[in-house]
Amino acid sequence: MKNNTVYTVIVYTLLIVGLLSVSCHKINTDDFRHKLQNGNADLRQCVIREIGSDSPEVFSRRVFVYNERKDPVSATPAGIATGSPQWLFFYDKKGRLIQFIGIYNDTTSFEFWHKYFYDNQDRIIGDSVYDIGNSSHFDESVQLGLITFTYDHLNRIIEKSISIRFTPINNSFSPPPPINLFYSYNAAGNASEVAFDNKLNPSLTNKIWRFLNNDYSINNSLSATAYNEHGFPLHFSNSFESIRPETFLPGQGYAGASIQYDCKDGADMDHGGPY
Repeated sequence: MKNNTVYTVIVYTLLIVGLLSVSCHKINTDDFRHKLQNGNADLRQCVIREIGSDSPEVFSRRVFVYNERKDPVSATPAGIATGSPQWLFFYDKKGRLIQFIGIYNDTTSFEFWHKYFYDNQDRIIGDSVYDIGNSSHFDESVQLGLITFTYDHLNRIIEKSISIRFTPINNSFSPPPPINLFYSYNAAGNASEVAFDNKLNPSLTNKIWRFLNNDYSINNSLSATAYNEHGFPLHFSNSFESIRPETFLPGQGYAGASIQYDCKDGADMDHGGPY
């Protein structure tokens, strides 16, 4: 009888320890650092559900909706207006992002429209950008130009070339030479030119955010005032000196921002491959 009691205690102890280890599993940056340096890898244990701000003049909030693959399909602001359209994301049959649109309430007028083109490794190498137009008269919109991307061996953007042109309204406009931007990363997997904390960058929750930001850093260039149990930032201070619009999403800064996530237990990681 005594042996059975001991056996039962041991079994229950093992079960409890096992359950705790699953339910309390946290992401360890060091465990995944070498994998997350691959621009096609991401951590989908958490997805960004909402971004709000302490500064209404920056933006009040934006709510995100995802598909079954945990890829974003929309991001809706509290108020749709110039400078704050609804974001829509469209994918092909392979699950690759092919269009990213900033649309207004009438669902036809847009602030921006990106059309993406891929290489044979399923990396975006071309972005045809249109600005201010109407989908019913798409040929009358203003085309800003073409952006091309170059990647390193870890599928991170290291060069972006922007060719600006305006058509058809300003077809007599003489376009300037291409603008070339360069990016580099250190051994820790962060952008070389700035200091970082040791927590997880929200862009790691989806490779689409990493692409849109042109930022494949593992950690944050701004220290947050609070983090969740997995190490993702929850709130950044309301310091306008800290605004870096390119840090997370197009046109959005971190100043005074609060980020809410939907997380699940266990590390759900995409180890690479196409969108």
